[in-house]
Amino acid sequence: MSRVAGIDGAREGWVIAELTPTLTLYYATSIDSFFQQSVTYDCILIDMIMGLPSSPSMRRPEDEIHQLLGRQSASLFRVPCRAAVYAKTKAEMYQLHEHYMHQKLTPFSINLIPKIREVDGWLRQHQEMQSVCYESHPETAFQLLSGQRLSHSKRTREGLHERFALLCQWVPDLDFTELQLFSKTHHVKLDDVLDAIVLAYTATLHLQGDSQLLPTHPQQDDEGL
Repeated sequence: MSRVAGIDGAREGWVIAELTPTLTLYYATSIDSFFQQSVTYDCILIDMIMGLPSSPSMRRPEDEIHQLLGRQSASLFRVPCRAAVYAKTKAEMYQLHEHYMHQKLTPFSINLIPKIREVDGWLRQHQEMQSVCYESHPETAFQLLSGQRLSHSKRTREGLHERFALLCQWVPDLDFTELQLFSKTHHVKLDDVLDAIVLAYTATLHLQGDSQLLPTHPQQDDEGL
């Protein structure tokens, strides 16, 4: 029986949804601390950047996702280059990204750099994980599973219930109250929990050969990620 996980970043850590196919939710302060456990996963989808560009020529999935999501593509952000991710100050992050990528970083992108750096460092230290880990995007997963663009933002009550209803079609025995309790107990947003679950289910589809890569032939960065 396969074991998969979907991982979504939270303010102070990470939400992990594991399917075996039974759903188990975890909260971890770091990626590395969670994977210290002696458990092997067949596929892991993480909602965080993997593969850091060093020039504008590297093709990433953002353009295709923008076209796919339309107005819901606000969840995308400019991907910082590798030099900016490992810069020591915010000023250097802005400067280096503009130098290498010929565009300005946004404050939102800057705020995500600690988590981008965490995943990048973890993958380079644990090369055995690179073959099972994929960068993923929950909003894209929800839309492809739905077959149409979602009606509400995930930041709204309607959007949360819309995504929960979709998940109930594929993940058995989901309980909205239990998900709310997990959210409150670990001080994470409910949409982060739902995002982790949809990534875990998408990981299951990937193992079945029923997933879609964007772009179809992903490029590697300078570190082979």
